[in-house]
This record gives sequence, structure tokens and C-alpha cells, in this order.
Amino acid sequence: MKRIYLSIIACSAIILGLCCSCNDTMDDKDEVESGWSHLPNPTATVSVTESTYCDALLKVTISELDNVIEYGVQYSKDKDFVNGKYVAASSSDVTETDIKVTGLDEKTTYYLRPYVITRSNITIFGEPSSLTTAAAPIFALEGTYTATDFSRDEDGSFVDGGTTYKVEIAFVAGSNTEVNIINLWDGGETISGTYDAETGIITVGQNQLLYTDPTYGECFLKPVNNTITNYQPEMSMKFVSLGGSLTTGYYSVVCSLGSFGFFYTTMTHD
Repeated sequence: MKRIYLSIIACSAIILGLCCSCNDTMDDKDEVESGWSHLPNPTATVSVTESTYCDALLKVTISELDNVIEYGVQYSKDKDFVNGKYVAASSSDVTETDIKVTGLDEKTTYYLRPYVITRSNITIFGEPSSLTTAAAPIFALEGTYTATDFSRDEDGSFVDGGTTYKVEIAFVAGSNTEVNIINLWDGGETISGTYDAETGIITVGQNQLLYTDPTYGECFLKPVNNTITNYQPEMSMKFVSLGGSLTTGYYSVVCSLGSFGFFYTTMTHD
């Protein structure tokens, strides 16, 4: 038994000696790290190009691209950025880009700071700044609006059509409730509705001509319900005087030889 015990000790000593020998030949840590390529930490700045009572155009600039997978701006009503919202740049392949922030409240101070997410998934923030939105103008219903149509995508969501056009709203002569809506859906036609000043709602009946298509013929307004399953006898258009916004309910455009899906339209008073 003693011989076996001594043999085990001897083997252990040999193994330990080999390991020590291995350690003696390992490269120094500093020498190994000196051969690595260290990506620089990017820096970022944000500036306000222009702002209104409800949105702001911001310019975000970063110092380099090699160590960047995303960058953008964070904004919040709180200077500590509690519940701050992030808006990413549309591309991380340029060192400077414009970012539009929408849905802001009037007469409100917002705090801004740029952010960069590095390739090692570290978020770096730039110096904070602030902007204060202007007071929203108050509009009457009548006038010219800039309109944008939103169409239903294949997944059921609604997407911006990417173009704008003009819509005119005017009271029928001698009335303060009957209104004409000119050029909805950019069709050049006039449809009519009834305005309730107390609720800000214009009620528009269906089967009014919106557009004449060279292929599909005359195309008519068909309001639909919120689940986009059934046609409705009328559509509500909501007017908000603060900022002058007008938003339609959902509708379809049904023609003699086909239809054009489902839409809603947002309008901003010029």
C-alpha cells in the first residue's frame, strides 16, 4: 500500500511539473491584448432643426460607424428620461441623419439625448438637450387641409400611402351644419356631410362618388366598421380645433368593375 501511495504522489508531481512548464511558456496577457483590434467607442450629438406644437425635426450625428449597430434619439418629458421613448435612425450606415419625432404635446418641454448601440450591445448616450413646443393654433372647420391616406396592408395594419394632397371643407351657403368635402381620396369630387359643432363630428353618408377610374369606372365611398367586415350607412369624420386635425373613419372605395380595399384619411389644417 505504501508503494502505491508514493507512486500516486510521484505521478501528481510529474503532472504538476508539466502544468507549471506550460504556464511558463504562455504568452503574457498584455502581449496578447496588444494584437487585438480595439473598436472605438462612438460619440453622438443631437440638435433641433425645427419644431412645431406637435412634432420636431432632429439632426443626429455620430463620430464613426465601425462600432455601431443602431443609433437614434431618446426623448422624454422628464429630465431623468423616465419612460423615455426611442426613435432609431432609418439607417446606421451614415454618420448624420434627420429624425422626426411626432405626437408631442403643445407648450411642453421635452428632453433629448442621442444614443448609440455598439457591436458589443452597449448603449452609449450623448449629452442631453431640450426643446419646448409652441402653443397649438386653433382653427375653424372650414379651409384647406393637407391629407394623407392610410391603406390596409396584408397583415391587417394600416400604412401611410407616402403622398399628400389637398382637401377643402366648406359650409353650404346659408348653413352652419351642412358641409361640402372636396377632393377626399384625391378624386376631385365633392361629397357632403352634416357637422355637429358640439361633438366635432362630420357625418358622411355612403354611396357618394369619390373618383372616376379610367379602368374601373365610377368609384364610391363605402364606410365600414372597425373590424373591416361590414359596410355601414355612414362614416364619422372627427374634427379637433386645437391644431386643426380632421380624421375619417374607415372606408372602402367600391367601383363598377372592382374595389380598392380599405382606407382612412388624416388631414391637417393649412
